[in-house]
Amino acid sequence: MGETTSWVDVGSVGSEIGSAAIDIREVCFADVGCGLNSAPNDSYPVPDPIPNKLARWVPAVISIIAVLLVGVTFRYILVARKKKELASQMTAIQKKMEAMKNIDTELMDIGQIVEEAKKRQASLITKRAALQDTPSTWSDSLETLVPISPEDEEYWSVFTKMRETLPNVHISSLWRVQNSSLWSYYSFHKDRLEMNNIPSNERRVWHGTSSLDPSVVYNDQMDGFMMQFAAEGLWGRGIYFADKAAYSKNYSHTPAKKSQTNARQNPKKGESEMFLARLLVGKETKLAQNRSLTVPPTDSSSGLKYNSVTGHTNGSQVWIVYENGRAYPEYLVRYYTGSRDASRSPYESKAEASKKSKKWKTSDFELDVPTISTQLNADMSHGFWEYLSDSGWVAYDTFNQTLIEKTFQESTRNAAASGVVVIKGPQWEYEVDVENKTQTNVQHAACKQRTIRFHPTCLQAP
Repeated sequence: MGETTSWVDVGSVGSEIGSAAIDIREVCFADVGCGLNSAPNDSYPVPDPIPNKLARWVPAVISIIAVLLVGVTFRYILVARKKKELASQMTAIQKKMEAMKNIDTELMDIGQIVEEAKKRQASLITKRAALQDTPSTWSDSLETLVPISPEDEEYWSVFTKMRETLPNVHISSLWRVQNSSLWSYYSFHKDRLEMNNIPSNERRVWHGTSSLDPSVVYNDQMDGFMMQFAAEGLWGRGIYFADKAAYSKNYSHTPAKKSQTNARQNPKKGESEMFLARLLVGKETKLAQNRSLTVPPTDSSSGLKYNSVTGHTNGSQVWIVYENGRAYPEYLVRYYTGSRDASRSPYESKAEASKKSKKWKTSDFELDVPTISTQLNADMSHGFWEYLSDSGWVAYDTFNQTLIEKTFQESTRNAAASGVVVIKGPQWEYEVDVENKTQTNVQHAACKQRTIRFHPTCLQAP
């Protein structure tokens, strides 16, 4: 049996409208409950009791959602900023790449211009070489290095100059450098000096290449002696040349045991190499040692820089130039010191070579020299002849001493004698007038004239 529910009187209802008298607080409504002050209806429903049940977890959910929203928003901001920075960096890189591309294009254009200029320069040098007179000593050989025989006068000219300061030296091989392009460029520098009213002041000087193979110099088509290989010396970084072979001997090149070129046969033990070169000194200035020099100082009288610097060290005058193209490697000398080796140096003297050589005419040398040399030893024991060079008084070599003295003696004995003799130097022929004490270069266009004198030897009193 189910539980019996008793009815409760909550009010009364009459037949008339509005006659109902009901105590609502005593009425219980389904799904709502009891104790309401007014009856629920469609316009004013009773609040849903469910929100009261959700009130505890909704704030937590809202907080979590809020935190997530903040995190997402912050991440969005970071990503957006990073994208902006990345875009800025990409723009900068693109601009840099574009600038580099433009520079590369310009460099390629300049490279092409430089290459064309070099080709043009080489072409002009070749054309100039075709018009340029070459030294009279050059042969028809197409080789750059031309061997000079011990039976040639050139050989003994170089030997004599070398012996001035290396009395026990012997030449084992001598080569003349016949490089038309290099000679033309050297001549261009010489003409440039003279066109600017600067005497070329050309000298024959010595140069040792140390560890650098001489082939780098004599095979070059433009500069020869190059600043690229210059080291810092007592007068700064420049190309050094010496008046005395004894000085350049300290910088001689020791050739490799097996020559890298067919022109230079394998050397023997104790042999070294150095250049006898032509140098365009131009206007020089004498300075104390100064390792900081990179260019010559300025001449206060003209406002232009000197062409070269000169000074003295280790018993020799040296000249330093600070640009390419100012020197020409005229001869490459391979030498040794000590006792003469007949297999390398077949002749003891020029006189011995002339007797065995078919290249010299008997009337030119063989008959003249021995007789006059004997007279010279007796007649000239009291002095010698010399000429005034740009660097001071220089004595003539033995052979030319003989010719000048013979001419002088003849002019003193015979009033009708001209007192003039033609002598041959390493480069030019000269006309020496013993009466007027002058020497004239008869092969040079300017016919340069120098003063000569007889220098007496002072003998000690007994």
